[in-house]
Amino acid sequence: MKDAGGTQTVVATVTAAGLEPVTRLVVYAEARLLAVTYGPTMTYVEDRAAVHSFTTAWHLARHRAIAVGLPTYAAGLRRADPSLGACLLLRAAGDCQTDVVAMARGVAPDGVPSVRVRVGRLVVRAYDLAAVLQIGALWEQAAGLARALPPIARPEAARPARRART
Repeated sequence: MKDAGGTQTVVATVTAAGLEPVTRLVVYAEARLLAVTYGPTMTYVEDRAAVHSFTTAWHLARHRAIAVGLPTYAAGLRRADPSLGACLLLRAAGDCQTDVVAMARGVAPDGVPSVRVRVGRLVVRAYDLAAVLQIGALWEQAAGLARALPPIARPEAARPARRART
């Protein structure tokens, strides 16, 4: 889903804090899909380019989280109930647009330090280093399993041309 300017529209923002009890990787070889589950989200990844986008974004998030002094564990944040299973299903293909923003205490609008990671249509706002490291490690594992996926599943899923700045 893209807006008129060719950028991928955000479908949902997910809060991540602490270690999630539900993280899972499943390879569907016959469908040539990789399912990555973290907390309330399940992302079906169709190709290696999409896995690379997620892996690169979370690698950068780790460095930025350390740079802004994100706490190891953030106390008192409410997460989704893991008994609900996957509450948000997304499909990712091609070279997804990424954006990683780290906000230190005092700079963040709500005063709470966090790292916001946008990959394609999903935004995850991580409030502690534990969440950033766990999600990053999950995508590193996905990169190892991505050999079963095609380099690019659909040519139209490639990254759109960037708009010229005026």
